[in-house]
Amino acid sequence: MLLTAVGAAIAAAATARYRARVSYDGGAYAGMQYQPTRPTVQGTLQRALARRCQMPAVRVVAAGRTDAGVHARGQAVHFDLDSGTYDPADLERSLGALLPPDLAVSHVERAGEVDGAGRSWHAIFWATGKRYSYRLYAGPPGGRDPTTRLYRHHAHSSPLDLDAMRYAAAALV
Repeated sequence: MLLTAVGAAIAAAATARYRARVSYDGGAYAGMQYQPTRPTVQGTLQRALARRCQMPAVRVVAAGRTDAGVHARGQAVHFDLDSGTYDPADLERSLGALLPPDLAVSHVERAGEVDGAGRSWHAIFWATGKRYSYRLYAGPPGGRDPTTRLYRHHAHSSPLDLDAMRYAAAALV
């Protein structure tokens, strides 16, 4: 058991933790969480990081999961890289070149903080909240913006019942 703890400590010392924010249009993905036979945000990020850092594999941990087709803006992630020194700004730029246009990484930085028990910063356990946004267009059919058609519901067949919407929303808050 002592050898396992020593090995884990050596491995931890040989890596550096980074955190970042990811934004993506989830239309082409089967969600955030890695699935071996389907395209996912996590799988795409992991392949880009492994290629950039010339590592056999890099595991990305996200603060939360999304379902297929769901978009995200500013979702927190972390990943551990070999002890080589990676400049966060360079990582961000190079990932921008390696990732597809529907997936972006920003705010890359070293995550050196530890909690009172000595645990490293963690995207799941250090998350403080999530914000959900649902958008709809309720105007006349001719006034809708075609550039947003994939990102909001178009409800123009009948007037919206705002009182019913407020009542239903109260159960979510």
